Amino acid sequence: MTFLTKVSGEMPKVAAFAYPFSRDVWILYAFLIVVSTILFQRIMFRNATLLGSLLWVVGSIASQAMENVINSPWRRVMFSFWLTIATVMPFFYNTSFLSFLTMPQKIPVPRNFEELSDAVLSGKYKCFTPKEAKDRILLLASANEYIVKLGEIIEKNNWKYSYTEHRLLGWSGCYNYS
Repeated sequence: MTFLTKVSGEMPKVAAFAYPFSRDVWILYAFLIVVSTILFQRIMFRNATLLGSLLWVVGSIASQAMENVINSPWRRVMFSFWLTIATVMPFFYNTSFLSFLTMPQKIPVPRNFEELSDAVLSGKYKCFTPKEAKDRILLLASANEYIVKLGEIIEKNNWKYSYTEHRLLGWSGCYNYS
């Protein structure tokens, strides 16, 4: 069995600044900035406030120089580690962001029956089967629970079409509802 979906559109460009990293990477990056701010304020910028330390850390990410750093061998190691992060992360972000702007990503569509079942159950998609075919019976008799659920929701909502309607209307079997 196979299924068809409409070609997906492009991801919205309004939130394009957030696309280069996944949500988990953004959370980790924010955590790293907070921890670095606290560590630097306590160890390297002893005369600075927490806000001042935060400004130094965020400024270093934006390629601004850090001043008033207390020199000692292990502080230089810590500072070098931070500068590496402050150089590499914006580089990865910029390359990924420019890549997105050059070639925008498509909105993800279901690629297999498990993803299709999840999308239909969440209400994002509707899935139609031909009236003339035995597809619903095959779905309901499947050994996979997600395929049975897909068959049940198709049966419950009576999502059927005839081959003549299909040719006249020109739509495919499954489509994005949202």
